[in-house]
Amino acid sequence: MPVSYDIDLAAGHVLVDLSGPVSAAEILDYYSTLAADPTVCPSLSVLADCRQVTSVPSFLELYSIATAKGRLPPIFGHVVPRCS
Repeated sequence: MPVSYDIDLAAGHVLVDLSGPVSAAEILDYYSTLAADPTVCPSLSVLADCRQVTSVPSFLELYSIATAKGRLPPIFGHVVPRCS
């Protein structure tokens, strides 16, 4: 899978791993999956490892991703105490 993630509550972050050719649909699916994950809380920071990505969506696709992401519920925002 080109986009996967692991939530480390103890460390306070989400590690996103991207590899190979990454499509706009895969990025949108990742955002939707992450938004629905009950483990996610606003205090988590996000670290994305893109070192293994071989191709990315076009500029217009990236623009549509940013627009679609803006319509999702906020996942990460201001800093709050860590999840318990």
